[in-house]
Amino acid sequence: MVGVLERSFVIRFGCEGSRILGVSPYLRTLVLAALLAITGCESERMAPVSFQVRSEGDAPAVAARIALEAFGVARTGDRYIEDWQAAIQMVALDERKRALPLLEDLIASARFDQLNSAQQHAGLLLGGLVSLDQLDDSYAHRLFVRSTAMPEAILGDWSGRYVTASALGDRADALTSVATLLHRWPNEAADLSLDTLIGNIQIDPEGEQREAEFMALNALFDARFKERGAEPSSWWGILAAELVERGDLHRAARVVDRIDRPRTLLAMRVDRRFDALVEEDPQAFDIQVAARKQSENLERSVELYPRNLTAVLQLENAYFEAHRFADMLQTADTVISRVTAAGSINAVYDGVTTLRRIYRFRGLALEAMHRDDEAEAQYRSAADEEENFGGVLDLAEFYADRNRAADALAALRYLPGNDRSLAPYGRMEARLIRLTAAQSMNDRSEAQSCLTYLREHQSDSIDVFQVALVRADKSNEAAELITTRLKDPKLRRQALLEVQSYAWPIEPPVVRDANARWARILERPEVKAAIASVGRRERFEIPPQS
Repeated sequence: MVGVLERSFVIRFGCEGSRILGVSPYLRTLVLAALLAITGCESERMAPVSFQVRSEGDAPAVAARIALEAFGVARTGDRYIEDWQAAIQMVALDERKRALPLLEDLIASARFDQLNSAQQHAGLLLGGLVSLDQLDDSYAHRLFVRSTAMPEAILGDWSGRYVTASALGDRADALTSVATLLHRWPNEAADLSLDTLIGNIQIDPEGEQREAEFMALNALFDARFKERGAEPSSWWGILAAELVERGDLHRAARVVDRIDRPRTLLAMRVDRRFDALVEEDPQAFDIQVAARKQSENLERSVELYPRNLTAVLQLENAYFEAHRFADMLQTADTVISRVTAAGSINAVYDGVTTLRRIYRFRGLALEAMHRDDEAEAQYRSAADEEENFGGVLDLAEFYADRNRAADALAALRYLPGNDRSLAPYGRMEARLIRLTAAQSMNDRSEAQSCLTYLREHQSDSIDVFQVALVRADKSNEAAELITTRLKDPKLRRQALLEVQSYAWPIEPPVVRDANARWARILERPEVKAAIASVGRRERFEIPPQS
């Protein structure tokens, strides 16, 4: 039965389910604990499972002892208890679909309220996990909410509540659950998946979940949370900002010490809200030092977790920011060689099906090393991969930025449905490429059509619209837009990043002309005043965001 529950979590939640199961023996034996509590484990059928769990260590033994103390030996002749035994037997025999309706009836029965607290907890736990396995997230979540309110609640109750709340999109409850997990079981819960957490934690100054998000971030920080050895620097930047706003500069400084991502530190350094922190410890905001530190940390992470492609992609980005383009290329080539030799991606890396982002980093490295012919070949090869729409955009952008308009438009024809196959941000990128191509061909009608689309959909990506205005030589509107963004607290961070001066390793003709135009816009008195009111403009020896 342990295997049954492990499979159910992995099937339903992929890496997240696997990781939750992997961090605690408690969660692997939840159903067994419920079974022992309800039946006393007197049947021969269940004895082998009992032996298996008890042999796994202290946590299963504790779970068994708690269950046995709750129920002792089950009474005979009690139809209600016999029904529980029948449901548990169905689960043991991998007949979970049959078991779920019976469990629902047993939990809904008036007899359930007559059970003592430990017995109720065991039943709710079993019902929650079986309904989770049967993809009934709503019912499972209701049971986990009840079980976590009980004094017997363990790691598994809160893990189930967290997973189901996340699946249902209930951010408030997911945040409450993860904060509880990290507070009560920091060692077991600190390895929760960043992929799931990231959908829940995104502090909005006016959001309804601000306090829950703040609590969760603090819990993550106190638990020294890392994603397979890597600091989630963007989260620590969010937490530091919230602490500064609340006047807790001492703790904010401690949080900054954990940030190793140059762009996160840069965003704080150029924002007046963080002046007190920057003045207290200027070296903590040294961007070049941070770039070196980030690369070193991620190199260790890749060594510790060789099957984690995400760590490799983060390292590639770190190499790009540190201008280590030869290392970028070598790393990409190593990944591709390993996968080719193994015959499949999954033989080398967990949880991925494509090397598309590796191909992109390889192309960027070749561009930065001024090996444009090889970069073009790389982008073309990636674009030929089935449904690699990002690769198509990379190839089209490569051509458009070099005034090869016909080639750019030909590349975009790989996209089915005239860009409708793309996500909103992708459609904005595609229109920007079409705008660039139209200008190269002096096609004013098409350029105006693209600009109209980008203006009407600017909420999909206001930074892409900003670039479009500059490329279209709409300097007045571009100046007005950046000023508006700087004044808006929700848009200010990205706007401040965009007004900085960077070391561009890749600056083809179209980009070079746009950069010169952008520099003139930033020198306008009204734009300079808007920047000075909320931050500052500096020169940084890292590339702009790739």
